[in-house]
This record gives sequence, C-alpha cells and structure tokens, in this order.
Amino acid sequence: MSNMIAICDGAWEENIGGALQCNGTLMQVEDSYFKWLPSLTYEQANELLVAIGALYATVFIYLLVARFLNDQKPD
Repeated sequence: MSNMIAICDGAWEENIGGALQCNGTLMQVEDSYFKWLPSLTYEQANELLVAIGALYATVFIYLLVARFLNDQKPD
C-alpha cells in the first residue's frame, strides 16, 4: 500500500465542521512524487542546522565589528 498526498492548487480552508477543503483543484500524488528531494537523517539535519547557525553568527559578528570600527573613525 502506498501513501497518497493531497495537493491543492488553491487555498486550503476549514469548513464549519472543522474539516479541510480545497478551494481549487484537488490532486492526489504518490509519495514517490517527492523522491527527488534528498532524505536527511536527524543527525544530518542537526549538523546542517549547526553549520547554518555558525555561518549566521559569523556574519552577524563581522557586521557588528565592522560597524563598531566604522563608528570609531575620527571625523
């Protein structure tokens, strides 16, 4: 048995009973539709998040130091 995924080309809306309904055309695709996306384990995802966080922190600190040094220039 394969899993099916519902795709809506419009907006998803909640009706009065709390069920979701598609505001456009509803399509069903098999889970193999997304196989071109690389699968990551939790460890790989955590490593990726750590690398992204380190890069963000490095750029943020660089910008703070550059701003500080720029403010210290004599007029």
